[in-house]
Amino acid sequence: MSLTFSRRSFLKYTAVAAVAVAGSSLLTGCKDDDNKATRTEYGKITVLQAQSTLSGATYNASDSKLTFDFSVKCGRGNPMRVNNSCFYVGITSTDDSGKETTKKYASDFGNLKISQELYNAQLKKDKTAEGTVTISGVSSLGKKDVVTFFYQPDADPYTEYGATWELTGEYILSNMAK
Repeated sequence: MSLTFSRRSFLKYTAVAAVAVAGSSLLTGCKDDDNKATRTEYGKITVLQAQSTLSGATYNASDSKLTFDFSVKCGRGNPMRVNNSCFYVGITSTDDSGKETTKKYASDFGNLKISQELYNAQLKKDKTAEGTVTISGVSSLGKKDVVTFFYQPDADPYTEYGATWELTGEYILSNMAK
């Protein structure tokens, strides 16, 4: 048996390997919408084995608060944390001249709080934390406003990974529980 390759054999095996690698990516199918990083309606997003679900929001103009119903299920072997710093909310408004203004809500600004039920320093595999994320100081919520709700399961070292819901004010207001 010869251990030498001809140039033709080398090219043939290289081409076969390249096709196999390229074709393997076709086999990693998506299940429903779970692998989308951004949604424009309530629902689930799975990022870094954290299955997060935004199931509703309520705006209360009298106390200037917007409250989101949220849950997250840990799907990984190592525990993950759920606290205020995992969340960010931005509300972008457009005035009549077309100028956009974004108001930010985060734990750093003191205007974002999560409920005690949602907080978990060590959420273990297959366990779920559910509760609310509330932002204060929302003087108004217009139908054309865009509300960006962002959940980041790992702030360090995976800052680029997160689940994002971009919802219009009209969607939130028309889907509020009565």
